[in-house]
Amino acid sequence: MITSSERLRLQVLPHPGEQRTVGPPTTAEQTLQVRRNFHPPDLVVIRAVGEIDEMSVKVLNHALWQDLPAATALDLSQVTFLGAAGLRAIACAAGRTRAERRRLGLVVTTHLVARVLRVCGMDDLPTFTTLSDAVRELSRPAAPARR
Repeated sequence: MITSSERLRLQVLPHPGEQRTVGPPTTAEQTLQVRRNFHPPDLVVIRAVGEIDEMSVKVLNHALWQDLPAATALDLSQVTFLGAAGLRAIACAAGRTRAERRRLGLVVTTHLVARVLRVCGMDDLPTFTTLSDAVRELSRPAAPARR
């Protein structure tokens, strides 16, 4: 069991090298850390570390609903719990990226996260087993839309 002194500090990094804390963290929010790293020319990596549940999901939503470039890689490789609120956040982000003709890819390395996505029918989202694969694929120009 993780004690409150061992929980991660809630942070959002909107730009490389810039660090800021989003509000005073509650005990539940301290279980999730989200960072945004921009990769030129038009890709952002959003890395989530910890538990994504009803109490901490607003931090993930904040990162996902800021201005996004053409492609977003959501790195879930260090997520230890993915609850219904986290699934809703991912589904909403996927819907937004489709509507705005942007791309979203998930980095999934744990059986736990992969299974939750599969059971909930979200395994149709582009998924990568490494962050480098996601960055490489999502950095490529998007294929023209079919008519």
